[in-house]
Amino acid sequence: MKEKLFIWLSIIAGCGMLLIAVSPLWENMVNKQNMVQVEATVTKVHWTSGHTNNSSSVRGVGSYAMRWPEVYVSYYFQGIQFSNVRLSDYSYSVYEGQKITIYCDPHDPRIVATARSVQWSSLGWLFLGGLLIRYGVKQILEDKKKSRHVYEEIDELDR
Repeated sequence: MKEKLFIWLSIIAGCGMLLIAVSPLWENMVNKQNMVQVEATVTKVHWTSGHTNNSSSVRGVGSYAMRWPEVYVSYYFQGIQFSNVRLSDYSYSVYEGQKITIYCDPHDPRIVATARSVQWSSLGWLFLGGLLIRYGVKQILEDKKKSRHVYEEIDELDR
């Protein structure tokens, strides 16, 4: 009984992970349909750091710094120049002076997104969700195969 519950929970968790993976991809696709493609120039890449304090004495890990870039771009939209607009999504390989394609909201041109639509975290959730669903379905099919085999043996004994 516990094994069947675990199988069904893995399938449900896998479906949840697939929804988590697909949601940002879908949102990104829908948002970009209403946005206008614009060429922009990366004007500034500022590296920001933050600290975490992990006082786990078991592993001997102390505080460490995390770094991520803040990327700013400039572009023209309908003849108006927009300067130093911060990107919400970016690649770690961007550099100042680089020409990139962005998508601009025509109703509020300071809202921009990059052409990058697939994010690694979404791919990770997609992969894990697929594995859990595959495991659950495989176990259900194996259980049905075993039970079919048992019923066939019972029928042979009855003859």
